[in-house]
Amino acid sequence: MSSWEIGLCDLCHDGAGTCLYGWCCPFCAMASARSKYDGSDWCFNCMCGTPSFIRNIIREGYGIEGNCCNDLLVGWCCSPCASIQAIGEVKKRGSPKSATMKS
Repeated sequence: MSSWEIGLCDLCHDGAGTCLYGWCCPFCAMASARSKYDGSDWCFNCMCGTPSFIRNIIREGYGIEGNCCNDLLVGWCCSPCASIQAIGEVKKRGSPKSATMKS
């Protein structure tokens, strides 16, 4: 198990654009993170994927330490922070599918 490479409070790690995106529309930002993570449909993720659910998918996919209770609390209590963290994590680690194909 690994840990998050982008901290929950590293809000401006990728510049002001990602930070503003996460704060102004966390559901859209989280949908973008998941779409980049696994190629799933952005519109579906935005309409049906909660920040807690998408955070859980990304965390488990990368083998990051944690549990669903933590994902629920972070997604519920601070969606903007969770979405900014998820976007950064996916940018840094890339898609698990592309890593599998390269091996």
